[in-house]
Amino acid sequence: HCIDYLRQVLMCHGDLTPITLTWSDEMDWVKPNFSIQHTCRNFQSIWDFALSRNLSGISIE
Repeated sequence: HCIDYLRQVLMCHGDLTPITLTWSDEMDWVKPNFSIQHTCRNFQSIWDFALSRNLSGISIE
């Protein structure tokens, strides 16, 4: 049940938008910039992209 739920979340909310880091003078360190606009993707496109770059030799289907 739990694994299936995680699978559904990943498949339905695929987001490849990178989270960039910005310098924080208050923290004197970097912090994530969560104000970036995120775009949901088509999971099949993500899957196809990953499969086309699989160099492990392991069959993933």
